[in-house]
Amino acid sequence: MCYSLFWVNEMIKDTDLEKVMHFSRSYQRFLLEMDNAAAGDDLSGAEARCLLVLAFHKKQTLVDLNKRYGTDLAFLSRMVKRLVERGFISREPNPEDGRSVLLTLTGKGAEQIPVLKARVRGYFQNTFGLLSDSQALELIGHMQAIDMLLQNGVKDIE
Repeated sequence: MCYSLFWVNEMIKDTDLEKVMHFSRSYQRFLLEMDNAAAGDDLSGAEARCLLVLAFHKKQTLVDLNKRYGTDLAFLSRMVKRLVERGFISREPNPEDGRSVLLTLTGKGAEQIPVLKARVRGYFQNTFGLLSDSQALELIGHMQAIDMLLQNGVKDIE
């Protein structure tokens, strides 16, 4: 990536740089702890996230799953292989592309979803306490706004 030094200097003032770095570290820790809370004793945090992504998005190719999961494709491929071997995910031919397969939850995988969702909700409650409906909507709204900025933001500045 090529960034203009002037733009970077003006974008985030020195007085705010530490705040940005602190937020980044806190949010990374929050996400890791959320995944680990979802996992329990039977799955890793990464496996729990993978199953939840498939629960929300049903049949996915490995490439599409990776776009939603956001990790190294080789890592995800190895993890999916383990989840297939353990009976949580099935593979079926992709009728639209004979070179790829569709991944979907098996019955065993689908049985895990209510447990994983409850663990994530429990983690939120332990982290944030009991939020009112308006507070929860505000928190989710802020998260969505940050996500949109990250997804749609400028990737390369010349």
